[in-house]
Amino acid sequence: MVSLGANLGDAQRTIVSAAQSMIQAFGRDSLSFSRLYKTAAVGGPSGQEDFFNAVAIIESNQTAFEIWQFLHQTEQALGRYRLKRWEARRIDLDVLLHESQIDKQGPLRPEVVWTPTFKVPHPRMTMRTFVLTPACDISPDWTEPVTGKTLKDLSARLDRIASQRRLPTILLSCESASTIEMLIQSIQRSVPEVSVKRDPDPAIFRYGHPWIVVCQVPKLSSKKSDILTCSLAATYQPIHAAVTSRIQQARSIHSPLHSSIQFDHWMHVCQSPDPSISHWEDFCRPWADALRMTGRLAGNSLTGKDYERFFLDTPPPYLLAADDIDWAAHEIVAATEAMSCRIQPCGQLCGAIN
Repeated sequence: MVSLGANLGDAQRTIVSAAQSMIQAFGRDSLSFSRLYKTAAVGGPSGQEDFFNAVAIIESNQTAFEIWQFLHQTEQALGRYRLKRWEARRIDLDVLLHESQIDKQGPLRPEVVWTPTFKVPHPRMTMRTFVLTPACDISPDWTEPVTGKTLKDLSARLDRIASQRRLPTILLSCESASTIEMLIQSIQRSVPEVSVKRDPDPAIFRYGHPWIVVCQVPKLSSKKSDILTCSLAATYQPIHAAVTSRIQQARSIHSPLHSSIQFDHWMHVCQSPDPSISHWEDFCRPWADALRMTGRLAGNSLTGKDYERFFLDTPPPYLLAADDIDWAAHEIVAATEAMSCRIQPCGQLCGAIN
């Protein structure tokens, strides 16, 4: 499953051109396309044009990495230059999910890939309305392997934000109290209409609604040997306990607009070197393991039912690696906008291709 997005030039025409490139490479019968959708640009510089988005499913024997390479070649052919996140772009093509067979006789299973340059499932897909809504057009029952939830369930979680006329609510975890305080100060500078209440842990309110609830969690060792020699229960249970307790505490936080808190996403901020370079994962890999984003612990018999149940009961996780606190604050604001942006269907993509 891949996403298509554009907002520079004739964005609709560019998406159609990308879809035609897929047809030429894989064949029309191997492709399914969602409707085309329009959303306002979120997270980047002001004044950007609206984005057009769609999702496609490719049936192919190629690996996820091979499809990713094809998408990059297609982007370059259509004039895309990757500079920084949340920028305006002529075309943006990403692998969202990939299924593969362990053996030729077995069923297709969701694949998890974690490398410095390529990750599947796409780390931010669960907090993007403009990805989940079109994905549900063509495969609502596909399971996202990190959360164990279907795309339909993940999309419904974001749809409730609009139906309840509220802002998304984020559970924000950090290992360091100083990082928490710096994040709060940065968010207050960039979003003047927020207020902070402490109960005793901080909760950030925006327009009277609880927007970010902070949870300080125990530190994870960055040494692989420590992770491998400790039992999973001893390593991760303190984190699970801290997060579960904070979720329960948050239910007692009331606001003038809503009687209790319902979390829409869980973000963990991991301080690291510059996240644009590959070795940031040496610092954040234990947390990527803990959040099941690497696949190393997913399905491990040692995890047990309690470990699996924890991820079904908590909001979808996202690992935010940051060397710059102001940048991390911007990412949190942008992710909030991506969860609550209005999305408008604007025609059948496959009709424009034929």
